[in-house]
Amino acid sequence: MFKIKKLLYICIFLFVVILIHRNNLQAYLNEKKEMPYQAEYSSFNMAITLKVGMGLSYLLNLNNAKSKTVFFSGLGFAFHLKDPFSIDFSSNFQLKGGQGTLQDYNLKYFSFLLSGKIRIIEHLHLLLGPELAILHSASVNGRDVTQYTNKQDFSIVFGMSYYFLIGRDRLVFDFLIDVGLLNTIKQNHPYTKLEVYNRSAYVTVGWEFSL
Repeated sequence: MFKIKKLLYICIFLFVVILIHRNNLQAYLNEKKEMPYQAEYSSFNMAITLKVGMGLSYLLNLNNAKSKTVFFSGLGFAFHLKDPFSIDFSSNFQLKGGQGTLQDYNLKYFSFLLSGKIRIIEHLHLLLGPELAILHSASVNGRDVTQYTNKQDFSIVFGMSYYFLIGRDRLVFDFLIDVGLLNTIKQNHPYTKLEVYNRSAYVTVGWEFSL
């Protein structure tokens, strides 16, 4: 949990740095692309997004729970409504899990996230939405425990998103908090009888292709 809080503080610091220097960074990117800066969208348009990232994850209620480094990748669609609103839908591959007393849990999910965004200042959005995750595989200390792990998880995801315009496309940085609401462990799990819940935080970078 401490590491996730530390990651949160680091991400907030990075977002503050980006906000302070956003004009210089945007000018640099426009110079490299040799295309003029574009204003916020004013009508509906759609884009395809590709994202990769990494973060920290742990299992709430696990004995001596500790976080571990995890990874994230996704493909989705962004629907830009009239400013300041937009909607994102993405299908993702996520690594989750955590560490306990002499135990290393690895959970792999295919997930589907629907998030609403609202712009609060230029290029900076807050996001919130539900996520359905389908278990691909699970292991503890290298032993396959997929059959002892619940097949679905449902989460609430929230965070911040900042982007730079590069021509008609966007370079997007996201900070996501993923709060699992369902118990991940079945009653006959060989390593724990506790109810444990996924908790994850990711930092992602992506490219948004305007259509």
